[in-house]
Amino acid sequence: MFSLFVPFISIVVLCFTLAFPAKAQTLTIHGAQPEIIESLRKRYPDLFDNSSSLSEIDYLIRLLMEHGAFERVSAYRSPEGNISIEAQAIKLISGIKVTGNSIASTTALLEMIELKEGDKFDKRKITESGERLKAFYSEQGYFNAIVEIRFSNASDGRLEATFVIDEKNPCEISVVEFNTLNPYLRQRLQYRGHKYVHQALTSAALQNIRLTSDEFLRNERFLSAVIGEPEITYNEERTSAHLKYSIQDPYRYDRQVLGYKQLSIFDISRELNPPNIAQSGGDPISEAAERIRKKYLASGFAHAQVSTEINEDSKQFLRKARILIYEGPRVQIGQLNVSGRISRNPQYYAELIRNNSSELIKSGYFSRTDIELGHKNLINELRNQGFLKARIQSLRTEFTNKKSEAKIKIVMDEGPLTQVKKVNFQGIKAFNEAELNEVVTVHSNTPLRLSTIEESINRLKSFYLSHGFLEMKIENINNQLVEYNEKGTQAIVRFEILEGPKIVVSAINLEGNKFTKDYVILREIEFSIGETLTPEKIEESQMRLNRLGIFSQVRIRTLEEGTSISQRTVLISLRERDPGLFKIGIGADSERDLTLRQFTSVSFNNIEGTARTVAARLELGYNPDQVKYLTHRATIGYLEPFLFSTRTRGRINFTRQQQISNFNDVTLLTEISDSSRVDFLLERDLSRNFKLTWTLWSLDSVKTFERYGNCLDGQPGKCPDQLDRIALLGPTLDYDLRDNPFVPTRGSHVRWNLSYSAPAFGSSSDVNFVKSEISYTYLWNLGSPSLVWANQLRHGNVSNLSSIPGSKVPGSQIFYLGGTSSIRGFGGSSSNERIPQGIEFPNEEVIVEKESEYSLIKSEFRFPVYNSLGGVVFYDGGAVQVSGHHFERPYRHAAGFGVRFNTPVGPVSLDIGFKLDRIKERNEDPWRLHFFIGSF
Repeated sequence: MFSLFVPFISIVVLCFTLAFPAKAQTLTIHGAQPEIIESLRKRYPDLFDNSSSLSEIDYLIRLLMEHGAFERVSAYRSPEGNISIEAQAIKLISGIKVTGNSIASTTALLEMIELKEGDKFDKRKITESGERLKAFYSEQGYFNAIVEIRFSNASDGRLEATFVIDEKNPCEISVVEFNTLNPYLRQRLQYRGHKYVHQALTSAALQNIRLTSDEFLRNERFLSAVIGEPEITYNEERTSAHLKYSIQDPYRYDRQVLGYKQLSIFDISRELNPPNIAQSGGDPISEAAERIRKKYLASGFAHAQVSTEINEDSKQFLRKARILIYEGPRVQIGQLNVSGRISRNPQYYAELIRNNSSELIKSGYFSRTDIELGHKNLINELRNQGFLKARIQSLRTEFTNKKSEAKIKIVMDEGPLTQVKKVNFQGIKAFNEAELNEVVTVHSNTPLRLSTIEESINRLKSFYLSHGFLEMKIENINNQLVEYNEKGTQAIVRFEILEGPKIVVSAINLEGNKFTKDYVILREIEFSIGETLTPEKIEESQMRLNRLGIFSQVRIRTLEEGTSISQRTVLISLRERDPGLFKIGIGADSERDLTLRQFTSVSFNNIEGTARTVAARLELGYNPDQVKYLTHRATIGYLEPFLFSTRTRGRINFTRQQQISNFNDVTLLTEISDSSRVDFLLERDLSRNFKLTWTLWSLDSVKTFERYGNCLDGQPGKCPDQLDRIALLGPTLDYDLRDNPFVPTRGSHVRWNLSYSAPAFGSSSDVNFVKSEISYTYLWNLGSPSLVWANQLRHGNVSNLSSIPGSKVPGSQIFYLGGTSSIRGFGGSSSNERIPQGIEFPNEEVIVEKESEYSLIKSEFRFPVYNSLGGVVFYDGGAVQVSGHHFERPYRHAAGFGVRFNTPVGPVSLDIGFKLDRIKERNEDPWRLHFFIGSF
């Protein structure tokens, strides 16, 4: 932008020079923000005295223009001889609104508009945004939609743009017609096309008609039939459309494959019907024969031949095709010889070819394509080692033993080893050559390796960026980075570096935070005024701001991008989320065959713009078949994001719940746990991946009673309720390297928790224990985001520290295994389905008097099935040990499979786990179904 104003400034200065005296009496600036003027006054005080020369005024105008906040800066002389500088600020957009829309959300349309608050007012861009909206509505079948753009002045002098949409009526499909000589094909396609009648004429509808038709043609083996583009006829108002499709070559194919022995029918079938093959006309039988031939070649059958025969019945529109296969022998590699001008043992080069071609070559079978790939990779490896002129001179293959064995002879010229003569750095100012030589990995008098060149480029960029040179470039990356002598034995590596300015934060401007307080944002960012700006600080700041959960969009940039200015204003553009959130939903799980659940939650995530949060949630559960008791869990919580003006977060949670802790389906003895709990937590992000949560104090008052007042130990008569007060404190550490905390596909996660309880903190007199749990999760991504192998190891220990006779670890702190989160195939509140089982304790009550520990392993393989439907196979196993007790089978395990998919009422997980060591004498169920529906 600055270059466009140089002629204008020069003309202004020239006019002043010709018409006015060389000195100004007074100097005033109008139209510029006071902070900009004050900043210039501090940096250049001499420009603001009453004796400024015209050259100094010219320089002041240039400084104002370089700031990037003004469209035009002009200088005038009053009749009294005073100089006035008039700055015309760039018009900015104060807000973007969309009205009249019903078929698309406002958020989606705003993203389509591609404008945001704080952008420069550009009428051309705004018009283009309106055209994009118009095009979008046309794609949705709203051809008559009207998009009007209105502007209004905001109170701060900015402009607000409103996109007013009049959608009108959509164009509907009235007829879908298929034109073909084959009456059977026309009838079947007509039937499939009829379901799109009365739908809006959208690009999606046209695509679905095409996909449905192509799928039918493929499944019914109309392999060469091609559907043309539709001929569309509209009514006068363009509210109704008649679609007419023409179909070429409407023949059905009957295929027969003969002669295959070495490959399976599944291999042949995959080549006959490859997934996602398009209906493209041509000769589908010849194409299939070629795919089968290539399959044989790729499997080591170097002499395989495939031919075809076709008989056509034009009356029935049928083509009978025979695909004839001659397999020949599978060819083994007898010898692989490399000779010529080489510097190492020939076996070295042969091994490089074997290890860099394919699994077929590694296993000892021959494929010409794979051998050629191997020697190409050999040449690339040699060139990367510094043999830049390495080349293959000849490749010859001889077949022996009735063509079942191949002798491969390769003659190559390795060429000379290229040495780095010198490494030059041009254009450097901020650093010297010695410093940069420490950064790069390519050095003088060493072999020239292409990998070190790439690594050096990346290290140089990272080095400059980490020192604040955000716009640094290596200008000759694609041109003359390396220069060779005539023989190719020596090379000069030359890095032509454009350093750009070192970016220092001179000011921080915020926009878009209409509700959120400035200090909330400034406390979360990783840079401040006077600091060097680096990509790491920008990325970390964006992550921290996003983690607050109160912004839907965060963008950080400098206003002076692309200029030579070092002192820059950082602009943080934000889009705030709706702070209020209300949810209600229903669900179900497999607890005691079927338990119905309902939840209601409400939260406000940005109280008075301070990022403080208050949330409440109510969960209800009811088992209609067995227990028939309404359980509940009510939670209310508060988050203080900046405790004591630091980045430490404080949380207060209060939970009131009643849950079924044990149920005997024979005696109907129902043990209910009634809990009132308060938690005071401190949270701190120690790094991007490392988080500390400290339970400052937690008090859980747990009352355990039987539903009808019976004794929990099975004795007849009324018994008093059991009441435990459990006060806890201790840390929880999370180290999370997963790619996504909600739906991870790779990475690892470690969590360790330590809890300590004692009467001194508020626990009951006989409650004194220490409890520790650690878990390690690792996920391998097997090439596809939906193909994941997930594994988890967990271990826990709890010890009773009380010396009071009869004391024990409270029941709510005892380790149990079984259920979706531990060992599938076990689970539920019945003591017979949990590990350890109550039957192995006196009175069938699990009691930990001294110490208990558990270990758990979980492994599952997740894979895609169809669209959003996924599958899983799993193995879970673990053991719980209790001091003083010997279990018949301490280690219990289960395996099974399941599905994952989405429904209109929420995500569904359905797993079936089979006990691998079922104890029939205890009436254990052989398997258990675990399912979960809803938003829990």
